[in-house]
Amino acid sequence: MPRTILLVPVFEAEPVVCDLRLRFDPPAMRHIPAHVTLMFPFLPELTDDVIDRLSELFAGCSPFDFVLTHAAVFPKGVLYLVPEPGEIFLRMTNSIADAFGTVPWHGEFDDVIPHLTVAQSVTDDSLATTFDAQLPISSISRRTGSGPQSAHVRTRH
Repeated sequence: MPRTILLVPVFEAEPVVCDLRLRFDPPAMRHIPAHVTLMFPFLPELTDDVIDRLSELFAGCSPFDFVLTHAAVFPKGVLYLVPEPGEIFLRMTNSIADAFGTVPWHGEFDDVIPHLTVAQSVTDDSLATTFDAQLPISSISRRTGSGPQSAHVRTRH
């Protein structure tokens, strides 16, 4: 069944994370750019009505600056970069959840932590230090196509 994802692409991070993502992050293998996820899974299908509702939801959201400040590893072995400020990503995720009745990551985690995944199934926490010399990475959210402000909408199968 197709699933959709709402995300904020971080093209500025690609030169730093591309090699590891292509080896250790399945979404990269499906040509999904480096990103901070707003909602996954989202809805099975993106109808015109859904896109209109997303556009209305984010109509007042201007592009915003953020910085990937450091790398860390989640307990389940996911290497990630931390966006600051993270609160805006949380507000956007909560707005989507409230408007559409969706639950991030099927409710698997108690807390939603904004992040840019670099690699999954990491067994060596010291890998996070390999990014120290290349951070911080500054970025800005962007309006994309006719969809919602500051977010990409992708379909995954």
